[in-house]
Amino acid sequence: MHTLSIYGALLDDISDVCWVLQARSVVLLYVFMFFVLLSAFTTMNMLLAVLVEVVDATAKGEKRRMQTDSIKEDLRIAFDSIDADNSGYISHDEFLGLVSIKQAQQALQ
Repeated sequence: MHTLSIYGALLDDISDVCWVLQARSVVLLYVFMFFVLLSAFTTMNMLLAVLVEVVDATAKGEKRRMQTDSIKEDLRIAFDSIDADNSGYISHDEFLGLVSIKQAQQALQ
């Protein structure tokens, strides 16, 4: 088992094992090479799956951030348009005027 994991999966000095297996039995050499190929493809597949998961998570995070930024910008435009006295603050009456702005209603939904 140690030989398979170290020499077969991690490929640490595989030539020594191949020479020993070739001297004993060519069939064992072919079985060992099949194991090496299978373990290499399995490892590559797992690494690729991790990479795809990271890219997918990053894309979802970026999409969420872009949606949040868009909503913030829409609300900022709506608040700026109802701020009658340009104080930077919204009074109760100005806030009630926000209900009539279609862009603000869409952003809040």
